[in-house]
Amino acid sequence: MRVILDSSIICADPRLEGAQFRILLTSARRTGTTVIIPEVVLDEVVAHHRRGLAEIGEEWRKLSAKASQLVGRENVAEALLREGADEDYAKYLRQVFKKYHCRLAPYPTPPHPQVVARILTERRPFHRGEKGYRDFLVWESVLLLAQDDAEPIAFMTANSRDFGEGELHQHFADDLHGKRAQAEVTLFDSLSALNRQLILPALETLTELQRRFNDDAEDRFSVGCWAQESLFEFLREHDFDDGFSPFDANHAQARLSKLLKMGETEVTRVLRLPEGDLLVRANTCFKVEVSLSADGDDMRHEDVREWFATEDDPFGSFFWTSCDVPTDANVDYSLVLRRDDLQLVSVDVDRISAFAETTYNQIDDGEEAR
Repeated sequence: MRVILDSSIICADPRLEGAQFRILLTSARRTGTTVIIPEVVLDEVVAHHRRGLAEIGEEWRKLSAKASQLVGRENVAEALLREGADEDYAKYLRQVFKKYHCRLAPYPTPPHPQVVARILTERRPFHRGEKGYRDFLVWESVLLLAQDDAEPIAFMTANSRDFGEGELHQHFADDLHGKRAQAEVTLFDSLSALNRQLILPALETLTELQRRFNDDAEDRFSVGCWAQESLFEFLREHDFDDGFSPFDANHAQARLSKLLKMGETEVTRVLRLPEGDLLVRANTCFKVEVSLSADGDDMRHEDVREWFATEDDPFGSFFWTSCDVPTDANVDYSLVLRRDDLQLVSVDVDRISAFAETTYNQIDDGEEAR
């Protein structure tokens, strides 16, 4: 789902720190929601912020001047009126948008004849003249995104006078039909309405799915069974052996040789990807046997010598040696499951933590170095 914000929504909470914005922004990635702000909206919000500072600053200047006459303190309104305050605010908004992976939609470039025709026929958002041009650019941004793909759009605006109450005005519905838009566009007049109807139910669904996965109560796919039957072989087939090595990278060789004991699997998070598929993050612990081997060149590395050297041969002066080491491991991985039937689409290993036991069975199959 894509959520497009109009300036009226941001101006109601200029710092984006209220409860409703927090729900939307912190839940967007988990619910597969992409928050989009048209550049024209960003510019309009910054201009509104600048005007607001100027008005408050002027009032404050008058009040503080009177106060200084009474208490002798200097005027403190300059901070509100200084140059660059609006640039700081624009920078702040961009940082928030970046932190929460929001997208900025560029300015649309509708042909001038199209704009003039809409003004002359008084099709919304125009009313008796050119007033409404910025709202028109916002709507053009929505229209372009609706034409891109079929992912639904929630259009957030408190400007019901121009865009409609409860649903889009017929003029905008006609635009969507005329442009053969792929996406359905739903109008929301507040963040609380959007969160109540879409975001919070989506979070509840994902939380319930996580519980069902952990209780092995989801009939369509069992994360625990997949880990039991396939995880070890997946690690071997995709060359994750080095993740179980006690040595630094490229210091000797490691090979997963045997699964000794399978431990517990826990689903730690379930997210909805933008295209609708599920991203399931899980952790599995188990004990494996790791075959370690080293040759004379590997013995140049201190970590390898410490592992293989003995009292009789403190420098590991042999051509080749190996040992099998029981190793406790934790593997964090991500599964992508198809949105309709939860069939497995892909697997990614995120992190491997391996703890090799300090005892081992050294087998020297090589000749001593001359």
